[in-house]
Amino acid sequence: MRTKHLFYLLFALPHIFTACDRTAGDDEWDVMVDTDPTPIYFVVTDSEGNNLLDENWAGNILNTEITLSVNHAEPIGITTTGEVANADNPGLNLGTVQVDGTDTPCLEYWYIHHNDEGERQHFRIFWGDGSSDVVEVSYYFTAHNKGEYVVCHQKVWVNGEPNAEGSLVATIIK
Repeated sequence: MRTKHLFYLLFALPHIFTACDRTAGDDEWDVMVDTDPTPIYFVVTDSEGNNLLDENWAGNILNTEITLSVNHAEPIGITTTGEVANADNPGLNLGTVQVDGTDTPCLEYWYIHHNDEGERQHFRIFWGDGSSDVVEVSYYFTAHNKGEYVVCHQKVWVNGEPNAEGSLVATIIK
C-alpha cells in the first residue's frame, strides 16, 4: 500500500508545482481597487508663479466667490470652517499640498471616485469674476493576476490640455 501512495505522490508532484507556477504566458486580468475617498488638489497661480490662494500674497483671490461644480452638478462653495473634509464630509476646502517638497496653498476637493479606464471626472471651477476653468481627472488602479503589483493611473487635464500625470494635483494659471 505504501508503495502505491508513493507512486501517486511522485506522479502528482510535478503536476502540483506546474499548476501553481505562473509564467509570463499567463493571461493578465484587471481588478478595480477601492481607493475612496481621495482628494484632488487645485493649485492656482498667475503667469508669474504667484500663488493666488496664498493669504500672505497681496494679490490673492481668497475674497472672491469661488465655487466648484463636480460632474455637472450644482456648484458648491468653499468650506472655510475648521471642519476637515473627508469621506463623511466631502467638499471644497482651502488646504495645502506638497509640491516639490513645499507646502503649497491650494483648493482641495475631497471625495473623487476611482473610475473605469478612459473615463474622466469633470470639475468646473467658477472664479466669481465670470470666468471658469475645467479640470478633468482619470483615476483608476489595476492589479494583475500575479499579485506582484498594483498600478495607479492618475492623469489631469486643465481646459483640455494635459496638466499632470501620476499626480492628482492640477495647476491652473489664471
